[in-house]
Amino acid sequence: MFVPAESPHSRVLCCNAGWHSKFDDLLKKTGSDWSVPDDDACSKCPVGQFLPTLNLKRNCTPAARDEFVPVEGMNVASRCSNKSFTNPPDSTSCHTCPAGYQMIRGAVETTCSQCGAGRYQDVPGLETCRQCPSGYYQDQIGIPYCVGCLPGRYQNQRGMPRCKDCAQDTASLLEKRNASCDVCAAGRSAKNGSLVCSECLAGQYEEATASGDKMCSVCFPGNYTDASNLEACKQCPIGFSQSEKEQTSCIPCSP
Repeated sequence: MFVPAESPHSRVLCCNAGWHSKFDDLLKKTGSDWSVPDDDACSKCPVGQFLPTLNLKRNCTPAARDEFVPVEGMNVASRCSNKSFTNPPDSTSCHTCPAGYQMIRGAVETTCSQCGAGRYQDVPGLETCRQCPSGYYQDQIGIPYCVGCLPGRYQNQRGMPRCKDCAQDTASLLEKRNASCDVCAAGRSAKNGSLVCSECLAGQYEEATASGDKMCSVCFPGNYTDASNLEACKQCPIGFSQSEKEQTSCIPCSP
């Protein structure tokens, strides 16, 4: 830099750490004659760049990947935490993937990716999304939480985007939403997605279908049920009759 200088007063002027030489700018202003005050010979390194020692460099060193320089005139770059990152030349501050996202460190740059359906992330800056636990679901992407199955529904698997309806003749309350629904007891039945099993009414009984499901059926004429036993219809005893279906008692025969 100083080879062309022939003046007996030539000297070397170094910039402090965190500063760089303004040699190129000064040549543009003054030509080959560097007759400027020493205070104007150096300039602070910009944010995102640094220089560690006394120097004659015209340019500062850019911060590396996952490093940052937040202010001008720094002599060192700071390291991002394990949960944050930078992608040069954007090195003025570290970035953190928000909740609902996972951090993906690629070969060239780090990116944030939304958690898929059935997954969530409630902690910013992690590299993996979590599976929704059994009894919970999430049908949207990029969400930091899972939703509990509603009564009458359940989910006995992890990482699922939706819950299942309780099958016919089963039911589920909130405390049972992470397991299969409860089978209705004898004398009770339920439709798909029911919260509780309903008792068969008097004049009805619980019948098993060909598929194995159970449902309340009506008693036909000549039969009846009462509240004491709803598992099967009873035939009218001798001396009694019933001409209507779904009845709770039989009528004495006329003399």
